[in-house]
Amino acid sequence: MDFNNKIDIIIAYPPFYSKKKDKVQVYRIWQQFFGHAKKILNKKMVVICQKEDIRQFFNSFNIIEERKINIGNTTYYISVLSV
Repeated sequence: MDFNNKIDIIIAYPPFYSKKKDKVQVYRIWQQFFGHAKKILNKKMVVICQKEDIRQFFNSFNIIEERKINIGNTTYYISVLSV
């Protein structure tokens, strides 16, 4: 991917850890994703995740809005971020 071009919006549903997916590996993916997003994002990003601890990777972004929604037995954390 050409990181010289900026994009206006990113909508992401990153992978989340579970019994089948290792937490350390998923954290590494999150760290890489947010590092790349910081380089190419021009305006806003929407992140939808089932794990609230993803917020610790938002430290280089401004949090515009956050919501928590429940669908059945599943909780989703939705965050709107900007650079």
